[in-house]
This record gives sequence, C-alpha cells and structure tokens, in this order.
Amino acid sequence: DPTVRGLKFNLSHCSGMVCLAISLNRDVGIDSEILAPRRRMISIAKRFFTETEVQALEDLEGDAQTRAFCRLWNLKEAYVKARGLGIAAVGLDNFEFPEVQLLGHPKPQGGIKADLSRAGDVTGNWQFALFDPSPTHAAAVAISCQGGKEPAEISYFKTLPLYCGQDVQLDSEDLESLRCVDDECTV
Repeated sequence: DPTVRGLKFNLSHCSGMVCLAISLNRDVGIDSEILAPRRRMISIAKRFFTETEVQALEDLEGDAQTRAFCRLWNLKEAYVKARGLGIAAVGLDNFEFPEVQLLGHPKPQGGIKADLSRAGDVTGNWQFALFDPSPTHAAAVAISCQGGKEPAEISYFKTLPLYCGQDVQLDSEDLESLRCVDDECTV
C-alpha cells in the first residue's frame, strides 16, 4: 500500500547471507557477519571497542572468542545503522555492551545490556536482539523504543533466494509466471 507511512528498513549482507529488518515507526538497524576467526581480531577490537570489551574478549578463547567478537561487532553496527549515522560519527568505543562473556555462548540467553550514555543516547530507548541465521553466520538487530514505545516483538524468517542454477533475464511478465520446484525453475 503506497499510503503506508513510517515503514523503515535496513539491510546487511556478508558472504552467503542477506538480512533485512523491517519496522513500522521505529528506527531499525541490522548487521550480519560470518562466524569465522579473524587474523587480527584482538587488534581490531583494540582499535574499535571499549577497554572493558577488549579485556573480556581477551579472556575468551577459540570459538567463544570468535562468536563474542562477531556478535559484538553485529550489535555495534546494528545500533549505528539504526541511528542513521556512520561509525566515525558515533565511534564504536563510545558505547558498550558490558556482557561480552555471554556473547561467546552458542545460545546466549536473556536481554542484551548496553551502555549508550557516552554516545549521547539513552539505553532504555533501544532494544537489541541476536540471532544466528545459519550455523556459520551471526546477526544482530537494534530497534528504537523511543517515546515510551513498548518493546518490539521481533520475528525472524528464513527464506531461500531465487536460484535457478543459471543466470536468466526475466521481465515483469515472466516474474508473474515463474515457478520453481526442486531446483528446477520454469517460466
């Protein structure tokens, strides 16, 4: 409906994954990452994260450290994107997610705590959620709760992209009659 006002969205992509967050009358940001060790993970953290976050990452090892780093980056990127500002404008070390240890667990439980005061924001104005869209990807959503709004109900849906095994050119009439069954697509 072209008369819908207040529809907001944000996109994220990484190798093999595209994530879309949609909300109505709330700022929203999303970020996704591959859950893979990075060669300079701690040096990247020292450049962009708070001292508390870096220390917590250094205390973790192996897969837990990788998960925590990726999820922390997801949370920070999602928040910056939801605010509509770049990393340089907010500074990833100007806000903090103090429970980094929990981010290293395969299935972190409970709400995500944040301290956004140094970023000039009120923590209670934001809601954060983590999810793993695949075994090799991590993602986070930040959504505004400003103006006394109740916490958002966040739903996740997985879908497979349109894939026909070969590049095809389709016009709008073709799209209306496109059918895919068991990896076979016909027009």
